[in-house]
Amino acid sequence: MGPIAIMVVTPYNEISWNRIVNYGSYGGPYGSDGGVIELDGVDDAFDGRNVSIHHNISINNHGFLELAGRNVDSITVAYNLSDDRNQFIGGGSMKNILVLNNTVIRTREPNVDRYIFWTFNRDSTFLTVRNNIFVIAKDIKVFGPYIKPVGHKRAMVGEQVHDHNLYFSFGNTNPIGIAAGKGDKIADPMFIDFGNQNFRLQQNSPAINAGVKTGYTEDLDGRSVTGNGLPDIGAFEH
Repeated sequence: MGPIAIMVVTPYNEISWNRIVNYGSYGGPYGSDGGVIELDGVDDAFDGRNVSIHHNISINNHGFLELAGRNVDSITVAYNLSDDRNQFIGGGSMKNILVLNNTVIRTREPNVDRYIFWTFNRDSTFLTVRNNIFVIAKDIKVFGPYIKPVGHKRAMVGEQVHDHNLYFSFGNTNPIGIAAGKGDKIADPMFIDFGNQNFRLQQNSPAINAGVKTGYTEDLDGRSVTGNGLPDIGAFEH
């Protein structure tokens, strides 16, 4: 097990307003391990239900979230920035996982893990992915296609509920990997300064007013997302 910033073993937890940088290590059976947050089912007291993970900044870590326990249920991941080296979310049994208004960047190299989302058990993986920005390397896809693995291996999650997301890849015309959902767009999000990690939106970004309401009231900067019509896609409101 690589270095992990936050370990969760009990239900009804909230992880919010953290900045986490440089967690993880190379090596092990998957080439890389560790990262920001793990729900760890190895603990005898593990109960992976009803956890809210929101308004966090994750930079150069070996994965944002791993749901390593069995029967993980009702996890919300919202308004986070993940500019990391490995997966945004991966795990085994993942039910009722809400992924809302995150900005996910996967262009750092070497990215040992070429997944945005991965699963060990496609039949018990259920995600709702809405209002997110994904900017990814040309050989990565967000969802799929799902190919059933032989043995205990990671696979892309395949068809999941997804809508009103913005996808962009340098050199990849199909970064989604499955059919686009309602309101999905493949376009440059037009960040203010990608090279200097300013992932806020320029005034002509296609992400502006392109999301749907999710019940959240403030973005990753603490700015209101309810005062200018529909929310923007991603973690930062213009």
